Amino acid sequence: MFLINGSLIILLTIMSYVVVRGILVGKKYRNNIQVHWQTETAKFLFVIYIVWLFLSLCFLYQ
Repeated sequence: MFLINGSLIILLTIMSYVVVRGILVGKKYRNNIQVHWQTETAKFLFVIYIVWLFLSLCFLYQ
């Protein structure tokens, strides 16, 4: 039986989110749909903030 560290799962989740988000933005850009980079950056930073908040709360209540 293998034990998987929770931080590894969160790291893999963030990496997969970045890849999928990049693919979706790339599709928009390729189809000549206007991409609002400020909005995309804000969405990405919001996800990073939520993950950071979750991790800090998990470590706080250990």
